[in-house]
Amino acid sequence: MNTFKITSKARRIATILGFFILLLGCKNEKAQINITQDSSEAEANNLAEVIWHIKAIHPDGKLLDVKAIGKDGTIYDVKAIQDTNQSSILDIKAFVKGKRLPVKVLVSEDKYMPVKAIDVDGTIIDIKALTSDGQILDVKGVSQTGNIINIKAINK
Repeated sequence: MNTFKITSKARRIATILGFFILLLGCKNEKAQINITQDSSEAEANNLAEVIWHIKAIHPDGKLLDVKAIGKDGTIYDVKAIQDTNQSSILDIKAFVKGKRLPVKVLVSEDKYMPVKAIDVDGTIIDIKALTSDGQILDVKGVSQTGNIINIKAINK
């Protein structure tokens, strides 16, 4: 039976060659990707913000409109605003009389946390979900995990 014996000289050469290959593989360079884009595409994609509709989902699978409702019963849009540089976190605003008002979850001792829009003068505006048959559902924070609050449209 033939066996392969490694001499000390061959072992040194293999070790040096292995270290050399290892050093070549450990360069501190970043991969470069060159992307060419048509100028008309670049102009079309150069948006300052993207506006999303806010909807709640009924257990039957129907989409419910989420709106801000003033004290006088006026219905205003609630939208999510996406900065083109940030696609993970959206900014929720109520569009009331030409102003973008912040939508916040308020601290509460109740079981559920109220979701409200806050006007510049401190006026609280209700956030509600509207069904197709005209029913108005409360929008509340129902649970919290760390800094994430789960929001749902609920019956009273």
